[in-house]
Amino acid sequence: MRQIKEIQNRLNSGDWDAEYCHPHKWSDRDMDGCLYRLNKAHFSLAEVSEAVSENLDEIVQLMSDCEYQRPFVDVASEYIADRLAWKKLQKSTCTWPDSATFSLILQ
Repeated sequence: MRQIKEIQNRLNSGDWDAEYCHPHKWSDRDMDGCLYRLNKAHFSLAEVSEAVSENLDEIVQLMSDCEYQRPFVDVASEYIADRLAWKKLQKSTCTWPDSATFSLILQ
């Protein structure tokens, strides 16, 4: 549970970034609006726990594929960030292209 809380803290306090393939389809204003919402969003412990549980096999596989050891919290935070961002933004009025990928800027 401690690791889930640490992942939650990263999602709630981290800075978000986005990448996309077709910049002409996503204005800077719209992108900034989405990133602003993600930076202000609150991810509940239940949301984080569910996302980790649903993606645990993939997270463990990524950890085993790494050439260097990375903590579970780092890998899990990065892996579930995009999925949770999409879910969170679907509840908002933001618009974004299908090619968008959201990520945490980990410090």
